Amino acid sequence: SEWFELIQSDEERQIILDRYILGKTQMEIANEIGISQAQVSRLEKNAVDNIKKLVKWILQYNAKDIWNWLKSFIIIMRW
Repeated sequence: SEWFELIQSDEERQIILDRYILGKTQMEIANEIGISQAQVSRLEKNAVDNIKKLVKWILQYNAKDIWNWLKSFIIIMRW
């Protein structure tokens, strides 16, 4: 399915969680996972770009389709 291809890698999901939910800086994340701040920045940008694509994709469908997609997405994301 097209939307499945837009799901980020585990590393990108963790960066999004750390940045936007836990409020960590890129440098804190970089130190924790052992990569450079520039790499964190690049991965974060890729993840945000993919989320934007995902939102645009799901907005093409009606509410029932979106609800079914969201349930699948949550299961896949393990949230």
